Amino acid sequence: MVILVFFYENLNVEGNFQLSFFRFFGSFFYEVILILAICLIASYPYVAIILQIFTTLPTIFFQLYLFMICGIYFVFCWTKSGQTLAMKAWNIRIVNINGKHLSLKKAILRYLISVPLTLSCISIIWILFDADRRSAHDRILGTQIIKSNRIGF
Repeated sequence: MVILVFFYENLNVEGNFQLSFFRFFGSFFYEVILILAICLIASYPYVAIILQIFTTLPTIFFQLYLFMICGIYFVFCWTKSGQTLAMKAWNIRIVNINGKHLSLKKAILRYLISVPLTLSCISIIWILFDADRRSAHDRILGTQIIKSNRIGF
């Protein structure tokens, strides 16, 4: 009975829909696939150009390069429309507590905080026990993922 509550979307205090477990993780897994594709495409110029010039670069430079590329993708999408491609497909968006789009500073902070918290599964586990179904980094920064009123792209 308790598990079923994660599959339903309810109105929260602000009048926004709380995300269901299914919608959040569907978007999350779609986002992982998109990020893998972005990293694959971004790897080509690094391998084809940078490694030809500097043949003995440590792996950390490649990892930081991909971290920066993914950061540009997320920050651009969150500040422009509040939605990445996966969020658009699942009809959700990220907003401040007051319902506005994220500022550039808040989007950068969200990215920098969400990566370690998500990779360590802290944010994922947090969602399961949070009353508003907000992740740990959303709680820290005062943001929330809500169901979007827009239809389509």
